[in-house]
Amino acid sequence: MEDQLQSLRQQYIENKDSTNTTTNTTTTTRSIVDTVGMPPVWRDMAATQQLRREKAERENARLKLVLESQIKLAKSMEAVMQRRTRQQLAGFNGVVADSVGSAPGSTWDLLLDKDTYDTLLARADAAYGEVDDVLAANGLKHLETACTNAQMREGPEGMYVDIFTNKMLPFDFNTAAEAVWSHFRGSEKHRGNLYENFSKDVESSSDTVAEMFAIEFMANDMAADFRVKQVVRRYIEDDRQVVVWVSTASALENSKSPFSSFGFREKGYVISKRVRGRDDFSMFQTCCLVSPQMSEGGTFDLSTVGAFTEFVLGFMFATITSSQQLIENVLMDQSLHPKPKEEATAKP
Repeated sequence: MEDQLQSLRQQYIENKDSTNTTTNTTTTTRSIVDTVGMPPVWRDMAATQQLRREKAERENARLKLVLESQIKLAKSMEAVMQRRTRQQLAGFNGVVADSVGSAPGSTWDLLLDKDTYDTLLARADAAYGEVDDVLAANGLKHLETACTNAQMREGPEGMYVDIFTNKMLPFDFNTAAEAVWSHFRGSEKHRGNLYENFSKDVESSSDTVAEMFAIEFMANDMAADFRVKQVVRRYIEDDRQVVVWVSTASALENSKSPFSSFGFREKGYVISKRVRGRDDFSMFQTCCLVSPQMSEGGTFDLSTVGAFTEFVLGFMFATITSSQQLIENVLMDQSLHPKPKEEATAKP
């Protein structure tokens, strides 16, 4: 993680220098434009420089945000690691093993028969009941400004990573909510090499989708193959739509990945809600809680646990960002190419 933080710091500094250079160039260009009375060629060049500057500023702000999030996560992990003994870490997620190594029969085992889709459906309903507490804990409940963050937390069941984002969209609630659900009930939400994917609507209302898929996740120049069982369910309220997903992932058999003994449990939320006083805007919130786990018979190693946690953080961040961008692209395309009124109002 230290290497990654150093890389982000260096990239942030380089982008900052680039932004300053571009700012100076833009200032000079504007001066020239004013002097010669804004001929088209200079006006176009000034516009190009302005776009470059704005792009550099946005990238600089993004890198700064990622760097701050990584630093916070690193400090949180360090504090947790120092507070616990090696034996306690061996049983993280609420199980304390007699010795450092495997924890047979514990919640680290991702292959228990009881973790079926019925269990996932129950977990989804339970997660929905906890949504307000989760949003209150990370500050999203009443937030109406943009943010992206990640924190390492400890709950009753052990350590987990809390990744959350908040963004305002220039689209009304109903339009945005429909685009969100269309994305998450489909397969585009999966970021990685999807080997196989079996999904079906669980209920006639099409508000619940069950999935089982094999996928290669990639992050931090590493790759790992997992088999995932997942349920995605939509809950509609008067002023809010809550999409909940819960999943259990285990490494594929005979995997050569350094994380072949690991997996994770995940629950996530995507909330679309109305903005007070602005019917033409809506809030778009994402929250993902991930608990890294070790399969039965796995060998505990502190450095590998840390590397796997960082790996999970990396591909979850990328997945969330990708979903946000795809949803925004769909909304933008719809606004640029609206359906004819009779088609939009026609019943299926």
